[in-house]
Amino acid sequence: ENAPKTIWDNFAKKQKIDEPLNGSFKYLNYKQDAKLLIQLGIKAYRTSISMSRTIDKNGQANKKAIQWYRRYLKLLKNQGIQIHLCLYHWEAPEQFSQNGILDKNFADYFLKHVKIVLENLSDLVDYYIPFNESWCICYLSYFVGIHAPGYKNINKFFLAYFALLDLQTKTIQLVQTKNKKIGLVNIHFPTY
Repeated sequence: ENAPKTIWDNFAKKQKIDEPLNGSFKYLNYKQDAKLLIQLGIKAYRTSISMSRTIDKNGQANKKAIQWYRRYLKLLKNQGIQIHLCLYHWEAPEQFSQNGILDKNFADYFLKHVKIVLENLSDLVDYYIPFNESWCICYLSYFVGIHAPGYKNINKFFLAYFALLDLQTKTIQLVQTKNKKIGLVNIHFPTY
């Protein structure tokens, strides 16, 4: 399937760095990937779900994408693998390329994504992880400028940080309505 463009596609092209392209071809190879996880004896698996796929170009739930995610997660669950699902791993749709999480429509769009996931996949998910590495989403994206959308602005960093905290709170409240566990993926560096 032709994957929808994300802010990373645009950022990579603009920066002339490696573009995401097709990655590991998980869309086509998910059965082989699941088989490898089973052979390795994996009991818990962290994966992400892309908001650029869950919502179609008309702003509705993308049924084809949801069906694929259901098949993939069900295959893992049926083998006794616990699912830790990350709701945002830096892959916002390209319409947010200019401002990322600071876009005026980002929060509403993301919460719509969360609701779609909860309504359609909650029975297959053990833990929800609202955001992958908040430090990267805020610091590297808005202050250092090496992640999409690529700003180098201390004020934008703080705005992004507080926007993310607010959005994480709202996401946790939504997840709690399904009585699901919530995890955290963080990154730690010693800083001097």
